Amino acid sequence: MNQLGGFPLLTLIVFLPILGAVMIAFVPSGRQDTWRWLAFLLATAVLFISFFLYMGWVDDPGGALQFVDGPWPWIPGVGIQYHLGIDGINLHLALLTTLLTPVALWLAWPWSSKAQVVGILLFETGMLGAITALDLFLFYAFWLLAMLAMFFLIGSDAHDSSKTTFPGAAGQSWAGAMRFMIAMVIAATCMLAVIVGLLALRSGFDLPDLLASPADWRAQVWLFWGMTLALGISGAIFPLHLWQAGIGRSRSPATLVLIDSLLINLGGYGLVRFCLTLFPLAAVSFAPVLVALGAVGMVYGAFAALGSSSLAGKLAYWNVSQMGLSVMGIFSFQNLGVHGAVAHFVGRGLSVAALLLLSKSWEAEAHVSPRSRVALALAFLSTLGVPGLAGFTGQSMLVLGILRWHWQGSASGAVNRLLDWTLYLAIGLGLLVGMWALLRLWRRVPRLASSAAVGHAFSRETLIVVPILIAILFFGLRPQAFSDMTGPSVFRLLGDVNAGVQESLYRMASPTSLEGMEGGFLLPLNQGVGEPGWGSTKSE
Repeated sequence: MNQLGGFPLLTLIVFLPILGAVMIAFVPSGRQDTWRWLAFLLATAVLFISFFLYMGWVDDPGGALQFVDGPWPWIPGVGIQYHLGIDGINLHLALLTTLLTPVALWLAWPWSSKAQVVGILLFETGMLGAITALDLFLFYAFWLLAMLAMFFLIGSDAHDSSKTTFPGAAGQSWAGAMRFMIAMVIAATCMLAVIVGLLALRSGFDLPDLLASPADWRAQVWLFWGMTLALGISGAIFPLHLWQAGIGRSRSPATLVLIDSLLINLGGYGLVRFCLTLFPLAAVSFAPVLVALGAVGMVYGAFAALGSSSLAGKLAYWNVSQMGLSVMGIFSFQNLGVHGAVAHFVGRGLSVAALLLLSKSWEAEAHVSPRSRVALALAFLSTLGVPGLAGFTGQSMLVLGILRWHWQGSASGAVNRLLDWTLYLAIGLGLLVGMWALLRLWRRVPRLASSAAVGHAFSRETLIVVPILIAILFFGLRPQAFSDMTGPSVFRLLGDVNAGVQESLYRMASPTSLEGMEGGFLLPLNQGVGEPGWGSTKSE
């Protein structure tokens, strides 16, 4: 465990943005440059400090937590603790958050109000806290902060629409913000119900303690679906994505970057960190249901993206499609599948952020310089999953991981093989149609750029996106650096799931508790973590 001499590095990274938000609140509203620079410099400082997580990383074949703060008692009466930690699963998501926050602040510079800048900083604290939290209630508290901050940002876009302060702002309304709030209230209620249910069964919410003593089968079923529903809503996972339909219309570019590249990833990360580990027997048992929903969502999102006319709408539905692919990888219970999902969160976040930033000008029918078009092409290629770029790393690992998973819901081998090929067809169809949707959008770029004389200087958006493009290239050209950090932690997590499944089976009240589950949904006890077919009862 790498503690950096006991220095609470994670606490500093998590709470520095909210400290900046408090400071900015006392700056007079008339001094716009002062609070804008203060917010940007604080977010940049958080990015700089977060690099110590990467530079101070110690390779550990066991995938143990590093840079741990706590556990320290927070609300001891109900067993709630302050406990933060970083491993290979959440390291790059934390770095992605610290990278995109100053980018969003700089992008929003010309039109942002002080309240919107404060909202972005609060959102960063909520994201970083939820990503690093190792106590379920602490995760809920930070997750709720991120949701409230995002509602405020979406509502601020609607409030400022009459000023037309950013491209496409005219005609904005509160409908999208209210749709988002209704969805998040449902999600928050479900997650709170899970927390209350766990409190009735356990004396605390610390993740290591919960892993050591999983709940019984019936409790796991209810708690698993409650948590999956909450995280599925926040992650815009089909069919819980409906709140996202109105978000992409006429929202500020900074808000879209935070939603499409960060907020949605938080839902997928929660599935990996909490749903798989806290409710292992239920997760393995219902894996075929989630894989099927992921396949349907992938195809649906791809065709919906094809039918959308705007970039924001296409990316919103493309995210739904790609989250379906990630869900299939997560519930394949393969090393490559889960590893690929984590990689895809990061690669997709970088690609979508770059595409949104670079498209800001041509979506508003402004001129696109040749150099900006080169950068835009690089972002498009990464989004399409071209080898050598960030988008390819996660997609390829996900597909390979899912191919190792097999249906086993029927006694007939022919039926199972037919289901396998149906799943493969869904993956191929979703990928091809999603690529087609983005390529159709790319055809509009030269037409917009050729409508007037085009300069040769970099646009402002291109300069902002340079760090993201560098990260896309680094992540795509050196995927082994990511795998060396993430792989051991994924293997450790799957080992915890395997141990939890076996512990749950041994603690079943009676053999009759397994009635109706002989169809092949349970994890075989003689099969190891990460082996072909793990998560089903059929080996390759």
